[in-house]
Amino acid sequence: MSNIVRFKKTELVDIVEQAIVETFTKFLRTNVSCSVVKDEDRSSLTREISGVVGLVRNDNIEGTFSVNFTLETLYPILSSFFRKDVNSLDRLTSESVGEMTNMMFGIIKEHLNNHEYGYQMCLPVVTFGNSHDVFSSVGGQRILIEVNCDSGTFWCEMVLHKTGMDAILAAA
Repeated sequence: MSNIVRFKKTELVDIVEQAIVETFTKFLRTNVSCSVVKDEDRSSLTREISGVVGLVRNDNIEGTFSVNFTLETLYPILSSFFRKDVNSLDRLTSESVGEMTNMMFGIIKEHLNNHEYGYQMCLPVVTFGNSHDVFSSVGGQRILIEVNCDSGTFWCEMVLHKTGMDAILAAA
């Protein structure tokens, strides 16, 4: 891994935002805008369905990436994509959130692996429940991004363990 590029936190935020925008504009035909949210504000976010994927390298989980929706925001996105009314929490809804998570993670992973990080594929897990919290057991740097679209707001969060952070983030 001699050609590893070290990223500043702002550069990593740009990579995550690029993955979000590309996934939602290219694949889901939904325009979005992103802004970084302070970590201390994360407890006030409402989540009803979330997709989570681990950042795995060298047989270690070095981080997590999650996308978190309210159903009020998610249903119109899926209705537009499928061109039919989506208004229930079912297999189609949960598989769609899993696929969105996978697509965004794939873009992030590809960008980092182009700089020789060696992240492996990891399957997303979808969880749902009224106002649940997604808390990564990976302790380290958190990036929380608020995403706004026509149907509302959702959030994406990336957490990097200290070892992953040492490898990826230079001092901000």
